[in-house]
Amino acid sequence: MTSDQQTSRHSFDDLEIIHDDDDFNVEDSIKASHVSREGLQFQTHEEAYNFYNHFALTDGFAIRRYSTYKSRNSDVITRRTFMCNMEGFKKKEENNEKDVKRRRESRCGCKALMEIILNKIGSWEIKKFINSHSHDLLNSPNKKKKLRSHNKSHQEPACKKLMDNYRSCGIGPAKISQIINSTNSSGTDIITPQQCSDYLKIRRKNNIGKECMIVIQNFLERKARDSEFYYAIQLDDTQSCRSIFWCDARARKSYMKFCDVIVFDVIYKTNNFLMPFAPFTGVNHHKQSILLGCALLSDEQEETFIWLFDQ
Repeated sequence: MTSDQQTSRHSFDDLEIIHDDDDFNVEDSIKASHVSREGLQFQTHEEAYNFYNHFALTDGFAIRRYSTYKSRNSDVITRRTFMCNMEGFKKKEENNEKDVKRRRESRCGCKALMEIILNKIGSWEIKKFINSHSHDLLNSPNKKKKLRSHNKSHQEPACKKLMDNYRSCGIGPAKISQIINSTNSSGTDIITPQQCSDYLKIRRKNNIGKECMIVIQNFLERKARDSEFYYAIQLDDTQSCRSIFWCDARARKSYMKFCDVIVFDVIYKTNNFLMPFAPFTGVNHHKQSILLGCALLSDEQEETFIWLFDQ
């Protein structure tokens, strides 16, 4: 970095270069509102976002990512805009049939923003900084931390683990957030249903293509706990998973006692991969249905059923 660039980055005595550090003391670095912030540079756009978010926490408002612009000659993003969360107004859809009850309007068209551009040396530079709000700013530290861009409780490892555990039990995002918030003694919400939903969407996206490995890992864990647990996986020519069969110790013991009548059905297709779910069902001495085994099949061809019944 040249001496001119070094001067440009540190020419603001009241400001410091922001790093991705939650312990950064913005109250010490942002004291005078009259200081011009245009021209301040950052290594990454996330670094710039953290700077503006810390500034917003000090002033008493929240921010959100508003827009991005790409170069005409390439897909490289060259400009980003961060706005006050009160920017704009909620879109009103025309509905002539009936009146729809809507939530109270929370936005007021606030024009406060920070715009950054990618300069020639590869740094992100503040091009425009507007700190004029059309609404009241919060003064209470507790209320500030409840704002969406400042509420980081849902990013804690313990909270993520709870969301994963509850989701594995088939609980939806709204109920998960309700359960987690009920454990907070302070009475404030730790996580919103939308934050929970966003996290679970990312988890599902990251697991695409890894489903078979996750299933095998789960089966190995169950095998370690239950020596009688049995599973079989059918692979195709490319070593990709085609069909899966599994049953636990209880199901195997039930089969030895109640194998007189067994019902096999493949009408269920409620999973995301449209793989037929094939349960083996029997009847015990109380005339109750019992599960003797389960399978997920790639198709309903003869060779698939032959493989399954061989198991």
